[in-house]
Amino acid sequence: VAGDGKHHQTKHRYARDTVIVTCAQNGINTSQADTAEQQQSPFYNGNKEYFEDFLDWDQKPFFPMTYDKEKWKDAIDAINDALQLCEANQKALYTYEKDIYLYDREDYLMNEDMMKTLYDLRMLLIDPWNKELLWGFSNFNFSSDGGLQQSTNIRLPAGYFEGGTVNTTGYSWQWMAATYAMAERYYTTNGLPIDEDLTFDRNKMYNVVTLPGIEEPEYQQYRGFFQPGAETINLYMNREPRFYANLGITGGYWRSHITRINTIMYANKDGGKTSTSSTDFFCTGIGIQKFVHPESTSGNWTRQIRFPYPIIRLADLYLMKAEAMNEYYGPSPEAYEAINIVRRRAGIPDVEAAWSNPFFVRTVNKHTTQEGLRDIILQERGIELAFEGSRFWDMYRHRRATGEFSAPVWGWNPEGLTAQEFFVLDAKQIRKFTITDYLWPIDLNEMNTNANLKQNPGW
Repeated sequence: VAGDGKHHQTKHRYARDTVIVTCAQNGINTSQADTAEQQQSPFYNGNKEYFEDFLDWDQKPFFPMTYDKEKWKDAIDAINDALQLCEANQKALYTYEKDIYLYDREDYLMNEDMMKTLYDLRMLLIDPWNKELLWGFSNFNFSSDGGLQQSTNIRLPAGYFEGGTVNTTGYSWQWMAATYAMAERYYTTNGLPIDEDLTFDRNKMYNVVTLPGIEEPEYQQYRGFFQPGAETINLYMNREPRFYANLGITGGYWRSHITRINTIMYANKDGGKTSTSSTDFFCTGIGIQKFVHPESTSGNWTRQIRFPYPIIRLADLYLMKAEAMNEYYGPSPEAYEAINIVRRRAGIPDVEAAWSNPFFVRTVNKHTTQEGLRDIILQERGIELAFEGSRFWDMYRHRRATGEFSAPVWGWNPEGLTAQEFFVLDAKQIRKFTITDYLWPIDLNEMNTNANLKQNPGW
């Protein structure tokens, strides 16, 4: 189950510590900007609760006991240097500039602005080595059963006819599902959390709805996002474009090789659990499309499109800037603009517009306080960088992990044959994250080898 960004922990722990952005005449090459996110953030910056008794053999603390705001200024300088180098060398947020897939062309013509945004977001990670990627990991084994693309690709029934070929069920396992919490985390079309949007009725969000038919005028706004006449639920309606670009949902589409699959995650339907004995299904009933290239054919290892896993991309750098600016100066036009660059590509209103409208938002002007803007930035990061390995460390460094990761993992009922049976929340995993889990224990063999080592707190 994905959603907290904890996979590939070791690699990403160090990836978050240092941004390598090196620019030369032809792009990224040789310079390094150290943003030291972990060092600036509350966990390592003045965290007496955790580190007060964690002392070296000379009785000095390993980490500073007094919060040092100036560390954020160092981060701002490093991030600005990195952004200047990137922008001078034609690095920019990704936009899709290739041909639209044939199966989407009619919807693209009828709903052009929304479909353009959808393609920008759907392809930004999987279009190899594009202008947004700053540092990528390209050594994934794309032919292994546990590969990221195969783990998230939809497992179609054997014999499914796709683009002139008959699929087998191999090389597409749908082992990795999105958590229900992740589905809730995405914004509404107003660029607001569902708990904050006054136009979003939480009392009706589990109600099953039937979408308009293709000939009905009301359907035009849903073209390319929802199947005409399909069943879905209110929770999936009127969400931001990243929701539809990243997730596989009941009533939506799964863009595949030549064919656009109408996903219905009920048991024995396309995208659902194919048999009672099957272990290859989205256990939460919510898929992840973000890492599946449409041309990677389900059931055929020779059609696995390779792309580098993003360690750092430009959107991440802009959101780092917004966070550092807010922590040092508080809310400011420059911090807002760093967020808005990312939000505009996502097709949602600027942060100031979204959070200042009393007709739409519950907590009016939340963005004008440092604490409020911090929450907004962390949620923006959780959405924009969903499934990319950052959420766990964001919660960790802001000392929110014990609350965030002690909640159960929820999902729909994959055994359900109908909407009424399927859209029932069920706890998939009970989790407990305690304060001792922040730093893992040092191996006993290492402790025995080096008598000067001090064991981490709580172990």
